[in-house]
Amino acid sequence: MTLANTLRNMLVAGLALAPALPALATGNCANGQSLYAAPVSGLSCASSSCHKANPAQGTNKILNGANNPTRIATAINSTIPEMAIFKGKFSASDLDDLATWIAAAPTCPAGGNAVISVAPTSYTFAAAQYVGSTSAATTITVSNTGTAAATSLNVANSNAAEFPTTSTCAATLANGTSCTISAAFAPAAAGSRSATLTVNSSAGAQSVALAGTGSVVAPGALSVPASYAFAAQTVGSASAPQAFTLTNTGGSAVTISSLAGSNAAEFPISGSTCAGSIGAGAGCSFNVSFAPSATGARSTTITVTSSGVGSPQTIAVSGTGTAVATPGVLSMPAAYAFGTQTVGIASAPHAFTLSNTGGTAVTVTAVSSDNTAEFAITSSSCIGSVAPGASCSFSVTFTTSAAGARSATVGIASTGTGSPQSIALTGSGTSVPTPGALAVPATYVFASQAVGVASAPQTLTVTNTGGSMVGISSVGSSNTPEFAISASTCIGSIVGGGSCSFAVTFTPSAAGARSATITIISDGVGSPQSVSISGNGTSSTPPGPSATVDVVEYYHAGFDHYFITTGTLEVTTLDTGALSGWVRTGYQFKAYALGAPASATVCRFFSASFAPKSSHFYTDRPYECALAKTYPAWTFEGEVFNIPSAGPEGTCATGTVPVYRLYNNGQGGAPNHRYVAMAAVRDQMLASGWILEGSGPGLAFMCAPQ
Repeated sequence: MTLANTLRNMLVAGLALAPALPALATGNCANGQSLYAAPVSGLSCASSSCHKANPAQGTNKILNGANNPTRIATAINSTIPEMAIFKGKFSASDLDDLATWIAAAPTCPAGGNAVISVAPTSYTFAAAQYVGSTSAATTITVSNTGTAAATSLNVANSNAAEFPTTSTCAATLANGTSCTISAAFAPAAAGSRSATLTVNSSAGAQSVALAGTGSVVAPGALSVPASYAFAAQTVGSASAPQAFTLTNTGGSAVTISSLAGSNAAEFPISGSTCAGSIGAGAGCSFNVSFAPSATGARSTTITVTSSGVGSPQTIAVSGTGTAVATPGVLSMPAAYAFGTQTVGIASAPHAFTLSNTGGTAVTVTAVSSDNTAEFAITSSSCIGSVAPGASCSFSVTFTTSAAGARSATVGIASTGTGSPQSIALTGSGTSVPTPGALAVPATYVFASQAVGVASAPQTLTVTNTGGSMVGISSVGSSNTPEFAISASTCIGSIVGGGSCSFAVTFTPSAAGARSATITIISDGVGSPQSVSISGNGTSSTPPGPSATVDVVEYYHAGFDHYFITTGTLEVTTLDTGALSGWVRTGYQFKAYALGAPASATVCRFFSASFAPKSSHFYTDRPYECALAKTYPAWTFEGEVFNIPSAGPEGTCATGTVPVYRLYNNGQGGAPNHRYVAMAAVRDQMLASGWILEGSGPGLAFMCAPQ
């Protein structure tokens, strides 16, 4: 046997016996080509008796060394003595270059070589996975660290049914870049399951071993609250602890390894039983307090790390820090004069309002009169706590026991600044009662009104200027079709100094001067009394329809309050979320722009006396508008739009639809009204405890143009 044949056979044997190893070559192809052809002791790999000049021909299994310097080294370092001429002749770098040339032959690529690697090369899904469910995915990174692009890249999966994958890897992977494979575990049966992912490319094949264990027992899973919002808390003080409960809703025990908050200083965790193993169906709890260090919105994220499905899990906890509150203080009138009252006859009750103008609650412990025989406290809502910005009231009745000047002092004891406080009450007794007498306006002239079109209701007031009660039995119009009485509070008794009112609407039936007489029949001096009503009907061509505006409704779930507006700026502000919590309900109705003729003007009021909630109130009734302006808790914000009023029977004219006004009856601790044009929505609100404030069998409060 020649030396060449011996070397050839020995190299072939070494290559055949060497174990299969991954492609590791990243060497210099050109140097490998030179080393392949260079003789060593008169013999080279390129000799025709060995592997020939072009390794691509695959002579004597030379391609087994492609991109695999380890297999070449194994062949050279075998125990066959004839291989001694190559031992020690090639460095590790030389072997790497030879393996690179064998893979690239017959020519070295101009741009270098692709080198593909995967990480990790194996992965075991840690927790037993419930049969029929799918785990969270793990990521495998495929990288090209060579100097040329890898082509024909594809991923083979030996068990895609139980180890489903998705991939970002395209057929070509540029050098210096990477792509990813996401693998999940979805066992079809219990016990050990496995798969092999093979990444094939022009740079060779790389494999990833996947393993997991299927279980017929449902995995443990913790049910945790998604979020919690603390009530506003004064800076520097701590709230009462809030308990949070975690429940294992799965079929296996869950081990909790960590429970931590991202803002422990302001949201400290205490009293936790959530460490270690939580059995299936069992639970644990922990407490969180809110101790803001600054004003404004504060938050933390509580992270629960466990062996359960979906770990880690989080709870978003928030709260608002408020400035140190100013002391509570009650605002009240200093004095009140009842006027003259007949001896032995009680006056109408007079209401007194106490308002907390401070920043903390005030507890009222006593409201008392030092002359209860003549100045009796007949009702009171003031015993107990009065929140900042809130108010309470009590009523006093004056019943003089003798003629002449009478007086009393009402004392208010509370925890507020300046307590005790007092209100001086005075009155005068007379032994000869003055007879009851009604003061009524002599005349009223309506503005000119188009024939067949109703005016806005005009309110007329009747006052008892005498000292005795007057009973009113009738308020009637001599020309009801044209001068209709649309509303009245005047039927019944009017105490001395008291008053009532009624509204008249002018609807001329013909052009020219129109008139009527309103007659008030009572047991007072001078009855019956009358008011001369007149107006002028116009037959000119009626103006075109007034411009309409959209009255858009919003809802705040946190307040459980509704709000309507026609203002473009307010609509834009609310729709963009600038005022947090307000969203459209999807309901709206039409109204006329402010100042439109032949319609009523709507007043708007606002109150922040029920903090943190606020409320708005709208009315087209002049007497309601005037009355609300006298309430200190409500601020008049102006006239906002015009709208036709409902008739005295709660009905609407042709071309309009009813708008219903509903009141929440104080639910939630703050008043709120809702205005809707749909009977179905009205009925839903009535079913939830709201009160309808419309009048007559038609129930409408206002009428929206169609």
